[in-house]
Amino acid sequence: MNLVFVLAFYSFSYIRLGIFFFTVHHLVECLDSAVTVLEFAGKQQAAQPLRTVWSGVFVVGRIGTMAIAAAAFLFGLPKLYDDNTSVGFKTGNFNIPVVRFPLFAAVIAISLYYMWQFVIFQISQRNEVLERQESAAKERQQQREKKRNRRDQEARRRKKEEEENETEVVERGSASEKDSSPRKSGGRK
Repeated sequence: MNLVFVLAFYSFSYIRLGIFFFTVHHLVECLDSAVTVLEFAGKQQAAQPLRTVWSGVFVVGRIGTMAIAAAAFLFGLPKLYDDNTSVGFKTGNFNIPVVRFPLFAAVIAISLYYMWQFVIFQISQRNEVLERQESAAKERQQQREKKRNRRDQEARRRKKEEEENETEVVERGSASEKDSSPRKSGGRK
């Protein structure tokens, strides 16, 4: 797709505008590539702030591209248009509305496309973060429940042991009371 834009800007003698648009685009992409390399290298702490910087630079770059395109194609270049100037490949002059407006529309369309892709990327990143947070919260909740269940089981086991000990003590006590009760002896007075 970039090749189509390069050819269009070159063929219609809008080289300076094309250089500006591609410089902005590729500076933003260079920053994105640097962040991606850091993420693959496992340097998440360094990549995270750069990802935030990239997000801001990306939005500013796209909005700047659209603003400069509007200023150039809609306001600047029409002032240079002269009805007496010949238009064609021999003169290299294509400063006519039939050429300017489609190029302007193409720049705006590609910038909006990149912005749309950016929004989709940001939403997917946010969803991944939310999923990780939810799974971590569920895991912590499950660990708390397991711990609580173990404490409850331990408390029930101790209570049962205490009840068994009490029952055993009571049984021993009643057994010893039976043993210590006076026996009837046959003829002793």
